Amino acid sequence: MTMTQTAMGLFPVSYTVTTGLEGAPALQLNLLVNTPAQKITGTADITNDSIHPPLKMHADVWGTFSYMTVMGPGSRILISGQGNHGGPTSNSMVFVKFHLIVEPNWNTGKGSFSYFYNNEWHNIENATVRLNPVFNLPVGPGPVIPDNSSYGKPYSVMYGPAIQQAIAQNSPLSELKALAQQAQQQLDNLPALQAGLAALHVEIGKLTA
Repeated sequence: MTMTQTAMGLFPVSYTVTTGLEGAPALQLNLLVNTPAQKITGTADITNDSIHPPLKMHADVWGTFSYMTVMGPGSRILISGQGNHGGPTSNSMVFVKFHLIVEPNWNTGKGSFSYFYNNEWHNIENATVRLNPVFNLPVGPGPVIPDNSSYGKPYSVMYGPAIQQAIAQNSPLSELKALAQQAQQQLDNLPALQAGLAALHVEIGKLTA
């Protein structure tokens, strides 16, 4: 992949972050990942039904991600973010923070998070990061385009893990050619993608204003 190709992409992802211990709180993150800017935006929900009254916190979150080695895509990924009511342009206090280290396929990892509740910070360390199936769309880290030939699968995987895994697993020539054709279609549609991304940024700006 070229630097231009790997710098493109916008995709959703949802994680549950928890230690799995009895009575432990859970963090759910619903994120939109902007790979060109290496930024994330979305929402966070922290819950704990084992206490009274049950803990239910909601936040608008934003942050960044970076590859943990100079190799870029193919390396583990550090995701760091914070949240409040209203997003980064709000004067609301930050009351949620999180740091995740996920595998190159963005599916699993480890992490920590903290939240401000009852006038003190609560820190959760060594938690497991798990991809939520409801957001496990047929979309990889990278741009997506409609695939009208595949019923029930409205998107095709483009860059990121799809290409890396195909090469690493010595996929058949026919699969490599098909993936290359899809990637070329994506590059041909670059102007439309850029226009769509600009419109999406405008909408995000409205929601976080």
